[in-house]
Amino acid sequence: MIITSTDIVSLCSKLAALSSNQANLGTADFLNFANLNLMSLASEIMEAREEYLIYQESLAVTAGTANYRIPYRAINGVIRHLWFEDGTGSRFRLWPKTLESIEDFQSTQEGTPDGFYIMGNNIVLLPTPNISGNLVVAYPFRPSLLVDASNTATITNVEIDVVNGQQQQYIYLNNFPASMQTALQARNAFDVIDNTSGNGIVGYDLFASSMGWGGSNYLELVPPVTGIKSGQYVCASGQSPVPMIPEEGHPLLLEQTVMRIEMLRGNAARIKNSASLVQDARRAWDALLNNRVISKAHPTGGGNVFLPGGARPW
Repeated sequence: MIITSTDIVSLCSKLAALSSNQANLGTADFLNFANLNLMSLASEIMEAREEYLIYQESLAVTAGTANYRIPYRAINGVIRHLWFEDGTGSRFRLWPKTLESIEDFQSTQEGTPDGFYIMGNNIVLLPTPNISGNLVVAYPFRPSLLVDASNTATITNVEIDVVNGQQQQYIYLNNFPASMQTALQARNAFDVIDNTSGNGIVGYDLFASSMGWGGSNYLELVPPVTGIKSGQYVCASGQSPVPMIPEEGHPLLLEQTVMRIEMLRGNAARIKNSASLVQDARRAWDALLNNRVISKAHPTGGGNVFLPGGARPW
């Protein structure tokens, strides 16, 4: 079951027997508690090393320029893998090197990159590229902060039009909240979040070439962005109406948020009960995090000669 930000506020209120306006808590407070837990769960997801949250992005490489910023939405600035692609589409593996490796290269040396090192928040290519291309980076995408779903929109239709030989993508929304209008007018950038299990990022920091509301409710992109479709969520950059982690982690996020509320209220008996529910949800979560790809069934007995107690054919 996918739990949205609206569900979190509603269910926390019911499970903690507390309305969102009691104990000086508003909707934003409930979601802030959830966001604290969300970042903790993101670290557990990364620890599992099962390629959750991984997102791929291409950074344009210019001849003569060696430094490229690690995408700022990468969790802890972590890179899962990267490679260089030239203009023909040929891929070149980049071998990780240390800062000391720079001494093996002349200061004016240029060529097709075959290595890199990290300097602060930058990827530094070695040698300095003498051709243009793309630096393709795969990295764990930081889950966006949960916000009230009323401040986001849902895509109802996507159309592609061609004007003067240029493709234009029209993204129609079910509504255009005033708060989202303000955010987009300030920066004109928005994110698109998948509405299916996993709730990954479809596109981030997308810049609308034009916007319309007051009945039309649309965003225009030039050029189009692939993967955008009906049912997905549109939000101001860095926001989401749904936790951007595997769906199976949503119950744990909810129970942890309820426990934080109970701790704030100081009800010892309810804290104990809530802690027990968190443990149950955590056991289920831990069991599901590993072994995403299971290529062969592994029975626990009854004929498997490699397992204790299994029947042997001799």
